[in-house]
Amino acid sequence: MILFGYRNIKLKSYSYTAKELGLPSDNNSKIVIEYRQNYFHLFFIPFFPLNKFLAIEDSEEVGELSKNLENKIKSLIEKKTKAPWYTYLGLILIFIYIYHLF
Repeated sequence: MILFGYRNIKLKSYSYTAKELGLPSDNNSKIVIEYRQNYFHLFFIPFFPLNKFLAIEDSEEVGELSKNLENKIKSLIEKKTKAPWYTYLGLILIFIYIYHLF
């Protein structure tokens, strides 16, 4: 049985009020927006990063943003976040293995 698929990790987290995002709200509570990275894994070892996306942090799960809200947030933040090195761990291990064969 081969275990493969994809997961995601949090790269950065941003906190905004509803007013800053242009959302109607009576209170001044903070909304936490996360910049996340999907990665492909094989036997739960990360091999390579996939796409990056914005999500709203929730206590139980991470939900994706609507396109309208996502465009507003993209104008507020910089998306120059690089993928962490460990998302390439599987490729690094294969390279090390092949290197030691020769």
